[in-house]
Amino acid sequence: MTVDPTDSSIVYATGQSGVFKSTDGGDSFVLKFEELISRTASVQIHPRHHNTLYVGTGDGVFESTNGGETWFNVGLDFAGVNGLALDLDNPNILYASTEASVFKTATGGQ
Repeated sequence: MTVDPTDSSIVYATGQSGVFKSTDGGDSFVLKFEELISRTASVQIHPRHHNTLYVGTGDGVFESTNGGETWFNVGLDFAGVNGLALDLDNPNILYASTEASVFKTATGGQ
């Protein structure tokens, strides 16, 4: 689960069926990412562009630039990603972990 650092009423949570978003501080959630029902492990909010999200799934890393409305694969579509971390000093640096390795991008997944 992660909370938008600029608006605590916006909360994202992951579950077996995708990414859920709350706009009321967690009182209710709406499913925002269900294209892949494979395990969803981690969601991160870009620290400077709060509508940009990254999610790690069993099918790779996905990004949304519009608060979770649409998603596209940015990499590691061959690996089961079980964790994500953003470098807060340089949010273009994203780390993704799998059972066997840790991957790093310095271009925000591009």
